[in-house]
Amino acid sequence: MTRRTLRILPALGAILAALLLPAAEPARPAEGAGRTAGIAASAPRGAPTPEQIERWNSMSAEERERIRERYRLWKEMPEERRERILERDRLWRSLPRERRAYLRERRELLREAGPGDRETIRKFFVRMRTLPPGPRRLLRWKIWEWRALLPAEREVRMQEWPFYRRLSTQERESLRWFLFASPGERPAR
Repeated sequence: MTRRTLRILPALGAILAALLLPAAEPARPAEGAGRTAGIAASAPRGAPTPEQIERWNSMSAEERERIRERYRLWKEMPEERRERILERDRLWRSLPRERRAYLRERRELLREAGPGDRETIRKFFVRMRTLPPGPRRLLRWKIWEWRALLPAEREVRMQEWPFYRRLSTQERESLRWFLFASPGERPAR
């Protein structure tokens, strides 16, 4: 995997989250988070924690150099781009575990997709971005709920969506595969 791909993956995950998933529920603090909050609050902002120091000391020279290079690239990035990345990261972390797992699976499927499948998926995302926020949120909820349906029932529900009806049979197959298949599962062709 290239360095560029590694930098793009978190952004892709956040984009998928924003387009496919319903609005996130507020994140709940992890069990025991209150106990460590006092420790973090007393340390200067940006100061490494003992765990981070220990992890750094246990890394190989190659791993350390890779981190230094990523940090250098981060610092060279325009401020607004860094803010967008941080916001996407906050969005990603606020998602429930099952939704993050679903988006990771979609990322895997996107990697497996052929050119035709990728074009159909791109058209789907372009269409999603053109929807006003309310209908887009509603469609994300529907897609999330459709995952639990049998394929025949899911197809009936998807036919209610005009964009889906305008797709060719092959495009519908690609979209169903992307939205509802498991990684490694290929559409029947």
